[in-house]
Amino acid sequence: QLLWDGPDGPDCTAPAMAGLSLPHHWCRDGQADWWVLGLAWGLQLAAAACQRRGDGVAYGRIRQALDSKDFIEKGWDLLHQVDPENHLLRWWSGHWESPVADAGLEVVLRRPMLLIGGWYDPYLRGTMAFYEQSLKAGGCPRLVVGPWTHGNWHGGRLDQQHLAFFDHHLKDGPPEQPQDAVQLFDVGCGHWWRGSHWPRQAAGRCWLKGTGLSGMDPHAGVLLLESGKAGAGGWDRLVLDPWRPTPARGGHLDLQAGPTDRHDLDCRSDVLTFTTPPLPCALILSGAVRLRLRAASEGPGFDLCCALSRLREADGRLRVEQLSMGVERWLGPQAQVLTWRQVHFQPLLRTVPAGERLRLSIALAGWPLIGINPGNGQAPHAVAAHERQLVAVHFCWDEAFLELPLQQPDQVTA
Repeated sequence: QLLWDGPDGPDCTAPAMAGLSLPHHWCRDGQADWWVLGLAWGLQLAAAACQRRGDGVAYGRIRQALDSKDFIEKGWDLLHQVDPENHLLRWWSGHWESPVADAGLEVVLRRPMLLIGGWYDPYLRGTMAFYEQSLKAGGCPRLVVGPWTHGNWHGGRLDQQHLAFFDHHLKDGPPEQPQDAVQLFDVGCGHWWRGSHWPRQAAGRCWLKGTGLSGMDPHAGVLLLESGKAGAGGWDRLVLDPWRPTPARGGHLDLQAGPTDRHDLDCRSDVLTFTTPPLPCALILSGAVRLRLRAASEGPGFDLCCALSRLREADGRLRVEQLSMGVERWLGPQAQVLTWRQVHFQPLLRTVPAGERLRLSIALAGWPLIGINPGNGQAPHAVAAHERQLVAVHFCWDEAFLELPLQQPDQVTA
C-alpha cells in the first residue's frame, strides 16, 4: 500500500530513522557489516520467533548470550542453530530482498514527507537518501536531524510536529505553524540550524603528512591545512593483530551510541593519527567528511576504520572527542593493489571553535562495531576466530587528503 500510486495511496509519509536500500542503509557501512548492531538485532528477532513457537530453551540461550555479551563472538553460529531462516543470515551472505519496489516510489517521494534522523543513528544515510530522492522527484520534504541515537529523540518535540503534520495532511486540519524545511542540531554549539535547504558547503581539504611513526606517537602524523599542502606526503605501514584487534566505541555503530573520548584508543600502536595545528578560526562542518588515500594490503583483504575528532583541554587533561566515524572494506586481490581508496564518514553538523585541533585516526579494525577482517579475502562471519590472519597495510600519503564539508559563513545557526 505504501507504494500504491492510485487514489488509495498514502497522502503523506513520515519515515523516521530508516532507509530504502538493504545493502546501503540497513546493515552495513562501506561494505562492512554492522557486527554488534546486526547480531543484537538479529538475535532479538530470533527471540521473538522462539516466543511464537514456544521454544523456551532457545529463547533462554539467546537471552544468556545477549546478557553475557557472548553473542559478539558466538552470535552468528547461535543464529544458525535457533533461527536458520533469520534475515541476517541471508543479508550477510549476500542474499538481498528489496523492501520496496520502484513502481510507485516516485509518487510517494513527491507527496508531503516529514523525515526524522539522528547524528548517532546508523540509519542516517538512509534518511538522507530519502531526502535527496524526494527533492530529485520534485517533492518538498521536511528534514529534522538531532543529537539522537536510533529511536531516541527525547527533547526534540517531534510528537507535536508529527501530530500537526498528520492533522493537516490526513484530516484537513488547519495549516501547520510555519516550519523551516530543514532543522539540524549543531552538537558543537548546542543550537538548531534552520533553513529552507541543507546548508551550502565549500569543500576544505587537509593534507596528510606521515613520518613512518604515525602509529607510535599520536602527535607524529600531521594534518596540514589547505596552505600546507607542499609539506604533505610520506609513507606508513600498519599491522592488525587479530588476537588484540583495535577496538572502537561510540559513534553511530555502537550499542552505546553517542559521543566518546577516544584518547586511549589513539595512543595504541595499531592506530595512525594525524592532527592539525590549532585552528586559526572556527569551522562549521555540515555534511559527510571524505578521506582519499592510497593503500595496499599484503593479503587479499583489509578494512579502514576511521574517526574524526576534536582535541581540547578540559580539567587539565587532553580530551579527544570523537565527532564522526567512517568505515570501508576491501576483499579479494584488488586489496593488494596500491591504488586510490575512499572512506565516507557519517554526516554531521558541528561547530569546532578556534584554537582547538582536529584529528584523523586510521585503524584496520573497529571491534566489535565492525567484524574483524580475516585478511584472507573472506567476510568475517565466514571465518573462525583461529583462522584470522595478521593484516599489514602500506599507505602512501602523497596527495592524500581529508575533505571537510565547510558551511558557508553567511549561514548562521539559529
